[in-house]
Amino acid sequence: MMRTFLISVLTLLCVSVAAQTPRFRSVGYKGSVSLTDQLGMFIGFDTSNGYMITPKHYIGIGAGEFMFPNGEENPLFLNAFVDYQYYMRIKSSSPFLGVRAGMSHAFKFYEKTGINFHNAVLFEPSFGWSWGLESGQGLSAGVGLPMYIPFGDKRTDMSVLPMPKLSFTFEF
Repeated sequence: MMRTFLISVLTLLCVSVAAQTPRFRSVGYKGSVSLTDQLGMFIGFDTSNGYMITPKHYIGIGAGEFMFPNGEENPLFLNAFVDYQYYMRIKSSSPFLGVRAGMSHAFKFYEKTGINFHNAVLFEPSFGWSWGLESGQGLSAGVGLPMYIPFGDKRTDMSVLPMPKLSFTFEF
C-alpha cells in the first residue's frame, strides 16, 4: 500500500510541472500542489492546473488522492475535480474563497471502515490565505469541507459524508 501511495504522489508531482508566469497571480497559467489532512487521520495530495482569468479569479482542473497511512484496511480515494478560487485582494498576500466539484472513487473498499461507498459526487467549499513570493510562486494554507455524496451503491445508508480538511499548498 505504501508503494501505491508513493507512486500516486510522484505521479501528481510530475503532472504539475509546467511553465511559470513571472508575476504571482497574473493572468495566465497557474498550478498548485497540496499536502492535505482530512479528519486528522487521512493524508493526501492534490494538484490543480488552470488559468488565472483575472488577478482575482482562477479556474482549473485537478486530481488528488488520500488514504489512511496504515493502508491495510482502509480505502485509497482518488478524486477528479473542477477548481475555482476567488482572491479577495490583488496584492500578493490575500485571503481566498474556493470551491471544487467532481467525482471520488474508493479503491480497496471495506465495510468495517465506516466509509461505505465506492463512488461519490464531491463538493468542497474552502477558504484560506495565499502568500506570493518574489519568485512568482506562492504558498497557501486553507480549510475546506469536502462533502461526499455516494451514489450507485446499495450498501450505504449515508446521504452526505463531510470530511473537514486542512491544506498546505505550493503555488506556481
